[in-house]
Amino acid sequence: MGTSPARIAQVHIMRTAGTTVSAYLSHALSRRGYRVCNSWFDGLERDWTVDELAEMAHVDAPIYVHNHVRHWTADLVELYRRRGFLLFTFVRPVGDQLCSLYYWVRRHCPEAMQMDLDTFLRRQLRGEMIADFDFRDWMVPEYWDRLGFAGVFSNESFMRFLSSEVRIDWEPESKWAQPCNATENPGYGLCCQRGVVSSMTQRLIASSRFQKRFETVAQRESVV
Repeated sequence: MGTSPARIAQVHIMRTAGTTVSAYLSHALSRRGYRVCNSWFDGLERDWTVDELAEMAHVDAPIYVHNHVRHWTADLVELYRRRGFLLFTFVRPVGDQLCSLYYWVRRHCPEAMQMDLDTFLRRQLRGEMIADFDFRDWMVPEYWDRLGFAGVFSNESFMRFLSSEVRIDWEPESKWAQPCNATENPGYGLCCQRGVVSSMTQRLIASSRFQKRFETVAQRESVV
């Protein structure tokens, strides 16, 4: 498959299969001698701080860094670019992303989820904090076009990313290739068909700035 980039960094947007992506990369790259820096896999139960990320940028050895998007900054992204990192992220349609977040919060913070899906979607679109989640912290970042790779997640797009950008093989039978952190989410489309998501909320999602930025990423990817 060729030589992998020496420095790789993941900007993890929540509920876009980022944990699955990180699990696979962590296993595959550690076998190639990379230092893997994922605070959650290390048991810290938090993201890396700005100072910790800045320190990792100066490691002169093969390294893979993972952090959630709300703890990256535009300045950190520029630092990592100067240091020669392949920075990447995956995105997801906003309806699907928010539905997945709803079912994730309902499982892990049931005391905070005393509302139906439609109400949750509207409140998140308004920027209300629910169980420590504000969707504005999890949207596609303004600096997305400064990343080396940004794409809509699917099994096929992840396989292409592994082949073209990271240059490692996809091993579908590996336990590291199985979905991580999945929820009972039936999918935004099905929720709309069943009337669980109202037509008004569907229009709010379709016209939201969150969806517009997702569409910009998707359109660029389709042209590349």
